[in-house]
Amino acid sequence: MKFNSLIVMLVLTTTISYCQKETKKRNSDSSITLGGQMMISGNAQNLFYNMGGGGISWSSSKISLSVNFLPSLRYNFETTKITPVLGVGPQLKLKERILIGVPVYYLENNWTASIGVGYKFLNPCAQ
Repeated sequence: MKFNSLIVMLVLTTTISYCQKETKKRNSDSSITLGGQMMISGNAQNLFYNMGGGGISWSSSKISLSVNFLPSLRYNFETTKITPVLGVGPQLKLKERILIGVPVYYLENNWTASIGVGYKFLNPCAQ
């Protein structure tokens, strides 16, 4: 079941990555864009699909360090259930698109850390 969940998360990631190019309607100035970020993180008991939220960041010309809220889907290996959960934690952005993060979640009255890698979409979110 671990492998199936990982495949589902990777298919979602691939689909989002493929759709990141801007699409325009005919005869219109409006456009559809995809922005944001995604990250897959895990620990011994859980696998998380993080969909990046708001945060505070510090940037230089090559790297960016931030602390973000991370709305996530949690897959628990023991119960084989997928549930929504909110995490918070630091992220390091390298080469404009690659993320390395350490999300922390409050699960069952304990703080639980995970580590993961992700992808930052460069197109802005539509406002």
